[in-house]
Amino acid sequence: MLEQTDRPVLLRGRIENLKRTKVTRDFMRTENEKIAAGAGTVALDLSGMTGLAVAMSTVAGSSQEEVDKVSFEIDGVHVEGWLWRFPFRENDEVEVVAEKSGVGVTCFAVRRIEDELVAVYPHCTSGRQAYLKTVVKVCATLLIVWVAAMSFLSFVKAPVLTAPQKFYFLGVTSLFPALFLLFFAVSAYRKDKSFIALSERIFETFGWADPTGINLKKTSKGRKRKGDGSGYGLWVFRY
Repeated sequence: MLEQTDRPVLLRGRIENLKRTKVTRDFMRTENEKIAAGAGTVALDLSGMTGLAVAMSTVAGSSQEEVDKVSFEIDGVHVEGWLWRFPFRENDEVEVVAEKSGVGVTCFAVRRIEDELVAVYPHCTSGRQAYLKTVVKVCATLLIVWVAAMSFLSFVKAPVLTAPQKFYFLGVTSLFPALFLLFFAVSAYRKDKSFIALSERIFETFGWADPTGINLKKTSKGRKRKGDGSGYGLWVFRY
């Protein structure tokens, strides 16, 4: 029997009585809010309490995506949850990050012992430091390309301008993209911070070192094996 705790726990055993269904949900908006209220409350929707979530999704717009809704037993405990993809089969030996709430036991990640393949709750792939590093890298790359293009226009294609005018043109044309990218980075982090927090809780429960620095998409590179499928590195990972 799994006791109710404030943190996820790690279960280990073989998958039994597996049921898997493809469903479509709006995780980026409705589920983000649930995670922010507490990871255990994700289980509420498994019991059918979707009315408010659907209404909010309708008002805010849709970002529907296909995921696997699963239920199975492990070591005598019945768990349910949503995972991006669930490539595992009956009798596979796995580790499960799960949490007990008032309506049941919810799983947030499953790792197969045999080949270290990991399935996670949608969008839970990076710790905070890894996420920020990725965002900074993307924004810096875009800004460098833009500044290089503006430099070419001001110093090569506009010879009639004086040096101060060229630097003024470069500064003005680079300022607005820089502000836009800053806004994009802050907005992206605010949107994803609940998923980032849950990601770190998953990594901690698995016992992995430096949860804030883990990026599952990065750790999966170069480790694909035969049979992993086309979704490997996108929806299922390896660590």
